[in-house]
Amino acid sequence: MTSFAVVIPTFNRAETVGTAIESVLAQDEKPEEIIVVDDGSTDDTPAVLAGFSDAITVIRKDNGGVASARNEGCFSANSDWITFLDSDDIWLPERMTTLRRDIAAADAQVVAHVSDLRFRGLRDPSRTFFDAIGLELAAGTVRAVEQPLTRFLHSFYLQTAAIRADAFRMVGGFDTSFQIDEDTELAHRIAALGPFVVRGSIAAEVIRTEGDEEALSLLRGKDPAQACTLKERQFRGILARPDIAGSHDLARKALLDNQLDRAQLAKAGRISGSKTMILLKALAIHPNKMVGAAKIARSALGYNRSNRGVDRTGGVIK
Repeated sequence: MTSFAVVIPTFNRAETVGTAIESVLAQDEKPEEIIVVDDGSTDDTPAVLAGFSDAITVIRKDNGGVASARNEGCFSANSDWITFLDSDDIWLPERMTTLRRDIAAADAQVVAHVSDLRFRGLRDPSRTFFDAIGLELAAGTVRAVEQPLTRFLHSFYLQTAAIRADAFRMVGGFDTSFQIDEDTELAHRIAALGPFVVRGSIAAEVIRTEGDEEALSLLRGKDPAQACTLKERQFRGILARPDIAGSHDLARKALLDNQLDRAQLAKAGRISGSKTMILLKALAIHPNKMVGAAKIARSALGYNRSNRGVDRTGGVIK
């Protein structure tokens, strides 16, 4: 029988980690392993975890960030597939039942499974991850995506993702130099190994409280140059892989948009550098030179892409 592990990284989440774990234990079909990685918590998190006794496996480590915590848990897992949950979010009761069913029916080449998720606490409670990325899939519908980057180029949520353990190890796990957006960067590398299966059902709730913003959105305000650099590294990483050449045009288009963002930041004095020089370097990026030149010309004339109200994640700022 195919086995599953869930990895839950946590840091100073004593008030919420218990609820996250309970949502896993309440599954109709529980995963074979529940691994909680305490990334150096200094609050009551260790005491909360001790209350679950041998129902969970606890790994304690020095604080190193969420990517390193997830790696610790994933590389210690003995299951065929690895699933994920954050310590302030919850799984819905049938998450594991539908996952097992889909994986049992999937082609052996499938390397990842992704279900939809709901954002609780946002002003629009009906908004889901698939809504944000424009993936129209009726509830309960399951299908394979042969070119995963056509859907998950800008955004990927681990709370409803399952990754084949051998594929995770093959790519070397999470890149710990990405303290944020490490999930999307991992998805880019996993996508080179095979198709994803997607299910049009809500499998988890990502809890967002009033005033809560996600990490990359905060970084864009605090250090916009670093935010652009992280995205550029992701897109150039795709271009460096000949095994996913079919996604190179997508990456070039995204890279050009990222450079236009950088040019606007330079114009506003929020980062160092010349807007003109950034735009000139961007000329060679877009796969369609005429389209790329037109976008660059609009930027040079002061057209701000953010005025369209569309962000780079397809609707969800990460």
